[in-house]
Amino acid sequence: MSKNRIPPELLARARELRKNLTKPEVFLWNKMRSWSSQGVHIRRQHIISTYIVDFAHLPTKTAIEVDGMSHAGAEQYDLARSTIISNLGWKIVRVGNDEILQNSDNVAISIAQLLCHRGAAFTKNFVDPTDHPSHEGEGQGWGDSNPETIKPISTDHPSPGGEGQGWRDGVSSLLNHPAIREITEKTKTTTYKNNLYIVGGAVRDALLNREPKNDLDIVTELDAQSLAKLLDQKAHIYPRFGTAMIRIANTNVELVTARKESYNATSRKPYTEPATLLDDALRRDFTCNTLLLNLHTGELIDLLGTGIIDLQNKILRTPLDPAETFHDDPLRMLRAVRFKHQLGFEYSEKLSEALTQESHRLSIISQERIRDEFTKSLLGPNPDIALQELLDFGLLNSWAPELKALVGVEQGKWHYADVWTHTLHVVKNVTSHSEKISILPESDSAKEGREEPISKNPDGENTPTTLPLGEGLREGQNTQSDLTLILAALLHDIAKPQTRSIDEKGDTRFFNHERVGAELAHTLCIRWRFSQETARDVSLLVKNHMRLSGIKKLSTPATRRIIRDLGEQLQNWIALIDADANALKKGVRKLDLRELKTKIAEVQSTQPKLNWASPLNGEQIMKITGLPPGPDIGKIKAQLEELVIEGKIPPDDQESAKDALQNIIRNRPSK
Repeated sequence: MSKNRIPPELLARARELRKNLTKPEVFLWNKMRSWSSQGVHIRRQHIISTYIVDFAHLPTKTAIEVDGMSHAGAEQYDLARSTIISNLGWKIVRVGNDEILQNSDNVAISIAQLLCHRGAAFTKNFVDPTDHPSHEGEGQGWGDSNPETIKPISTDHPSPGGEGQGWRDGVSSLLNHPAIREITEKTKTTTYKNNLYIVGGAVRDALLNREPKNDLDIVTELDAQSLAKLLDQKAHIYPRFGTAMIRIANTNVELVTARKESYNATSRKPYTEPATLLDDALRRDFTCNTLLLNLHTGELIDLLGTGIIDLQNKILRTPLDPAETFHDDPLRMLRAVRFKHQLGFEYSEKLSEALTQESHRLSIISQERIRDEFTKSLLGPNPDIALQELLDFGLLNSWAPELKALVGVEQGKWHYADVWTHTLHVVKNVTSHSEKISILPESDSAKEGREEPISKNPDGENTPTTLPLGEGLREGQNTQSDLTLILAALLHDIAKPQTRSIDEKGDTRFFNHERVGAELAHTLCIRWRFSQETARDVSLLVKNHMRLSGIKKLSTPATRRIIRDLGEQLQNWIALIDADANALKKGVRKLDLRELKTKIAEVQSTQPKLNWASPLNGEQIMKITGLPPGPDIGKIKAQLEELVIEGKIPPDDQESAKDALQNIIRNRPSK
């Protein structure tokens, strides 16, 4: 029957059925769909004569019917229907719903073997996907394949050491997580048995053998809110989204009823309605986050048929059109940049274009949400490259225009790049070493076998960078202290555009950019919804990043002031000035951290910081001078502290402090 003679209503019926596969059909379709990478293409809801069959392989004229839930209704049981299809040269294969639900792998294998027998030409010999050892038992790991040569779905994933069960170890570990074991046990005699699936990052990370995180997502086509109440009487219920959050085995577990989503153009918060697992997969951000792991059976399910392949080939792809996905939920654009570097993936075709196209939509996202994603990118691998991509895609425009303003600001003879590129190199430098720069000098034995933070070229000169762009601290090694340091690196020259000037000699100057920058850095951190403490610490580091400029030799009083003023940020300050100096033009750096660290250690060991305070408190100063409470008392106390730091008053010597106080009062300007 030619295509143009198919009744329009039959074509419409086939199109409708493709959108509404039953659960067994979805499971089987996603097994067979993956065969296209081996040259065997299966069609779904194919029209033969006046009938619609569930699946068909045209070259071998094989029709596959799922009995019991057929979209052809009662006709599939009609002998005449089968006779007509058979008379047209088709072989009909029938499989039951229960067979598929119990073991879809075995059903798929049987169909593949039949297709081979009927002449189907797989480009590689079809093997059991549950038992796929590689040549001589050593296997290619996930992601070892060429992205342009898509492999068949394979479960071979050797561990990083080259031995072991590979992804099975990760999956087994996930299924044995205390929270999963407890949920499995509590639901094994309920209707939730075989209807609960781990989904999202936990499954993805298990397959990639990544360190598991202590939060889980579980999806079900049943009522997630009732499940939450069954598992945890203190569950937090969110009726609008059909979700619930429980705390079980010291783990946060989000329970989700499978749903469809629709969006209002002014908000990323969707309207939801209960739906199938397939619908739920389609509404997720990336295919690598759509894989399901059944809690009770341990079966791994790829409803879209692309999740595992994309995971193998390290491709970041959206289930639906990327422009539509990002338009509906713009926060996913920031997640795309983060996941690329966090997972070591590449963007799929058209995804980069969609990021640029929809970047303006970030304006509808709350700053708290942006902050959280931005923080994860800063603390993840390669924050310098991630920042460049955020700029290139226009993802900074709506909330961080001050960063974009750094682009193209030339800096003169001491620098090899504009302010933006220099900033990226400083960010890279502060994340290039997993070890914190130690204040105390190291012993010779500790130095052996470890590269000094200051990188030198073969000629002995300091290089402008310590590592190639992007080779920074890896995820999991960063802390709140690291976030403060990275933010300070990002913002240390934030005021250069507005303080730039050219002097009479033609040299570029940025007078007071550190002081102006400290105020702007504090403003930005607050606007970006970081804490007051973070804003204060970042501002302190920015204000002091030029503190050693022009100092040839560090005196003891100057060292005491540095220790006092930087406080808990002293380590971060040293790391920042080191990173900044290493990002100057080749041969410019003159900073010697060894001398600085030695001097700091010497001062700290000979005189504890607590002894640098004024020997007299405010009440004593008021009693001696007769002055009333007010700002003057604080100023006098600060002067006494300066005298202690300079060594002119011994620590805790109140008599010397009283003499000094009399001199201060005598020399006070009269009002």
